[in-house]
Amino acid sequence: MDNVELIVVDESHNFRNPLSNRWENFFSLVHDNISETGKKPYILFLTATPINNTPWDLYWQIMLLVLMDRSAFIKENIPASV
Repeated sequence: MDNVELIVVDESHNFRNPLSNRWENFFSLVHDNISETGKKPYILFLTATPINNTPWDLYWQIMLLVLMDRSAFIKENIPASV
């Protein structure tokens, strides 16, 4: 992947399960791009149903956006215990 600056994901609620291949593949795609270019692309998630089953659905989408950096929650005074 060369010069990827923006990734747009429609139906991002499909990334609510961190144990799914889809979630892991997206994480790897972004992580590999960062490793190659040294820059994280902007990521835009679009969904009408961020919470389908439980609040964990939204949590795991956010964790994917921040590439599993729990400090993103700590910065906002949200306990990062899972």
